[in-house]
Amino acid sequence: MFEFNCPKCGMTLEAEDSWRGMEVNCPNCDADLVVPEAPSVSTAGTQKKKWLIPAVIGAVVLAGGAAVAILLASGSADAPAEAGSPVAAIESSEPAKEDISPDVRVRELFRSENPDIKELADLIAQTADPMVYESAFLRVFDDALNRTTDLTAKYQIFEAAGALEWGKLNERWQRYTDNLRSDLDNAVQSLVIEDIRALRPLMEKALPNDPLIAEAAAAERFHNLLNRRDIAGLRSFAEECTFPRIKTRAENELRNMSRIQTGRLFQNAQRELSRGNLAGAESILAELQAIDPDDERVRALQGMIRNARDNAGNRPRRQAPPSGNVPLESRVVRACHQGLTVEVANLMRSGADLHKTVRVGRGDSQRTMTFFMMLLERASGRGPMAENVKRCLGVILQNGFVPNEEEKAYIREHLPELEDLIK
Repeated sequence: MFEFNCPKCGMTLEAEDSWRGMEVNCPNCDADLVVPEAPSVSTAGTQKKKWLIPAVIGAVVLAGGAAVAILLASGSADAPAEAGSPVAAIESSEPAKEDISPDVRVRELFRSENPDIKELADLIAQTADPMVYESAFLRVFDDALNRTTDLTAKYQIFEAAGALEWGKLNERWQRYTDNLRSDLDNAVQSLVIEDIRALRPLMEKALPNDPLIAEAAAAERFHNLLNRRDIAGLRSFAEECTFPRIKTRAENELRNMSRIQTGRLFQNAQRELSRGNLAGAESILAELQAIDPDDERVRALQGMIRNARDNAGNRPRRQAPPSGNVPLESRVVRACHQGLTVEVANLMRSGADLHKTVRVGRGDSQRTMTFFMMLLERASGRGPMAENVKRCLGVILQNGFVPNEEEKAYIREHLPELEDLIK
């Protein structure tokens, strides 16, 4: 045994020769220090009380990179150890009893390469002074946390240390839950369903009363409805949802899905009407009304069906080439104004060329355009005639008419409901 002084507080410490060069913590001021290679005791101005540093010390000693638990005991090097004390157990040559004290078992665990954190925490909680082991335990604990990035594994490490209620552990727990909440919040914001499913159960354990849990559950439900393309379920969800960012996204997705589906159904209805299948068009109208009764295409289809009923006697037939001074293209325009879709289809099959040009307007305001562009401009207006022309344009496009680039651009800007029919 030899003595040396703490360089910070001056406390006289005793250590065994085998501890020379090892890192320890002063039991009086907790300063980090290294056991000197040679005795360096100066009794002037030092405290009289001596602290025994036995073979296992009260701070953590880093020997060969392994964290070793150490126990503090006060007294003189010459003072006999009390029977049953940790020091006596260490110094005694008698074989260990079966009933090992928590302190002894704690020291044994600290000597192991990878001590079990749960067993260590449970034993430390049973010792007379658990705070003696705080520094040692936290180093082992932090090392375990740093070995993994998985939040579930980190939670299990905190759970294993549950027997200890130390402020420094609470600080680490706060940092962990802050990171957990931030990760789940980002997953909800970006709707990364895999992360939501992984993190939400952890939040339910770690922060069971946090409102973010309910929002994450709503985000997961929204994703499932979206994945199934369930428009009716999505509409009900959007009406009931109380989380603004999920509700807004659900409403946007609902509009997009409804627009795509109603557009497809509207095209199918136009196709059925051009074939003279009034019952098929009416069935599609019922589907459109179920999706969105206020959609403008519902009203348009209702008008188309009325006109089809009014023109029920207009059966498909091959038209003879036009005679006299009435061009075939002019007859197409007139039929479009009246909403005679079947006649328009017949005239197109008879060879009407809507790429031919025509002069429109009066006096100096006259300009030249194709027959098809003239119909496009009239369809983009308002009133019954505009609706009639719009329906007939759908028939013209379905019968294979290919607009030029100018006409395509006009459709995209002013008549987007016809855009899917462009070839």
